[in-house]
Amino acid sequence: MAENTSDDARLFHADLEQANRRELVTEEIGAINDVAGSLGRIETKLASAGSDGHVAASVENDARDLRTALRRLLRVQVAFVRIENAAIERRSGETYRWMWVIGILGLLGSFARGLHVHHAIAPRIQRLVQQVQRFKELGVHQRVLEQGRDEIAILANAIDAGLAAIAAQERERERFLAIVAHELKTPMTSILGFTELALSRPESAEVRARALGLVRSHASRLGRLIDDLLLAASTRSGTLPFRPQSVDAAGVTKKVAAEVATTMPGRSFDVDVTRGGYLIADEHLLTQAIWTLLTYAAAIAETGCVISVRLEPAGARLRLEVAFDAPSVPAQEMERAFAPFASVEYEGGSGIRSAVGLFLCREIARVHGGSLLAMNPTDVQRMLILDLPA
Repeated sequence: MAENTSDDARLFHADLEQANRRELVTEEIGAINDVAGSLGRIETKLASAGSDGHVAASVENDARDLRTALRRLLRVQVAFVRIENAAIERRSGETYRWMWVIGILGLLGSFARGLHVHHAIAPRIQRLVQQVQRFKELGVHQRVLEQGRDEIAILANAIDAGLAAIAAQERERERFLAIVAHELKTPMTSILGFTELALSRPESAEVRARALGLVRSHASRLGRLIDDLLLAASTRSGTLPFRPQSVDAAGVTKKVAAEVATTMPGRSFDVDVTRGGYLIADEHLLTQAIWTLLTYAAAIAETGCVISVRLEPAGARLRLEVAFDAPSVPAQEMERAFAPFASVEYEGGSGIRSAVGLFLCREIARVHGGSLLAMNPTDVQRMLILDLPA
């Protein structure tokens, strides 16, 4: 041990110093020297003694000295083992205590960190909960401004966007119902007024014919609006009726165009349905879709613009194109018309009027296995394309 220079030996020397047993190294050296001396004397005597009895007795004495030295060396080694075991136990205990200290510190640090995170996150979560609860109770959306890019901010922005969309849809629905109430009231008022006019002057056939014509026009518009509401409600509930049969698409298009021209006298239509044919469709739904399409086009078209209506086959399908000029209507505004409860206001013959959006028209096209597209061929021209299987 005295001559060993390894890292383990130096560590063991430190353990001997801590145990105040440094003398064991000296004892080990003395025991090793005694063993070496006894072995040397025995080897020398055995090599030169022969059968001399005196030499044999001397060798026996040296053997006893050897056993004594070996026992002494063994005691030293056992002492070394005990000291090392004690050192290992001591270091293990210290490691165990340090692990406890580190574990407790880690637990306290985690608790403190969790408490810090709780104080940082809980108020933000509470604001989101209050926002949703307020919207649920009052229907009022008040935006919660959350800065940053963490998950709470992302969630808050998503909730804000969702509630804002719901609030906008609710406002659009209220606006739509108000417009519908106005539109339902206007034809009824006109019908009553023209009826009284016809009754007050029964002798005038011209007045009676004009009054009856206006009554028919307003009654037709009133019926279309009611149908549009009922079909839109059926579409939203997933119960839109569909009764397919062979329908003369050209005849329906001409009839609806004439009806819309009557109810909107300030608009003119250029109808070309000579190449149109028959298709399998629900005639009532198809009529309502074309009426909605032409009414919307007439509502947003530029004043004095002639609305072009073309019906032509495209392979195994029929394609209805409605083209008009509307430079003041951006593409985004046309896309908004496809939302449920969308409507558009326009200047009618008796002031501000309104037309329903294209949501129902697109749903009717979908039920028939077709599509409705809004296009902007030029900066001025707008086009609505109803594509249906023939």
